[in-house]
Amino acid sequence: MARRRKDLVLSTLRAAGETRGGLWHASLLEAVDDLGAEDARWSPAPGRPSIWAIVRHVVHWKRGVMAALDHDGVELDDWTAGDWSALPDDDAGWNDDREELVRATRLLEQRLSAADEQLLDREVFGFSASIAETAMNVATHDAYHAGQVRLLRKLRGAG
Repeated sequence: MARRRKDLVLSTLRAAGETRGGLWHASLLEAVDDLGAEDARWSPAPGRPSIWAIVRHVVHWKRGVMAALDHDGVELDDWTAGDWSALPDDDAGWNDDREELVRATRLLEQRLSAADEQLLDREVFGFSASIAETAMNVATHDAYHAGQVRLLRKLRGAG
C-alpha cells in the first residue's frame, strides 16, 4: 500500500512536468519544447506573462520546494517577492532557462523518488503541507502552466 502512494505521486509529477505524449495533456517540458526565444518572450498584452516568464516562475518555485525539503528556511513571503523576475536581454538566456527547467524538474523527481514513505508524510518547512501533498501541488502547478503555455503558443501562432 505504501508503495502505491509514492508511485501515484511520482507518476502525477512526471505526467505534469516531463512525460511526453501523456494521455490527457501535454507536459510542461513538452509545451516549451522547440520554441524559439522570440516566441517565448512574446506576451499577449502589457502586464501579462510570457512563456519565458512562466518558465522562470516554475523553476523559481521548484527551487523553493527543494530548499524547503532541505529545511533551508524558506519564508513564503520572501520567496514570493523574488518571483516573476525580469527576463535576460539575450536570446541565449532562453535556452539556459529552458535547460534549468529540465534540471529542476528531474532533480525534484529524483529527490522524491529517493524518499521513503515516512519522509513523504513529513511536513515541508514553510509550506504547511506534507512532502506528498507538496509534490502533488507541484504537479498541479506544472499542469496549469503547461496549459497556459499551450494557449500562449496558439495565440502567438507558434503551434
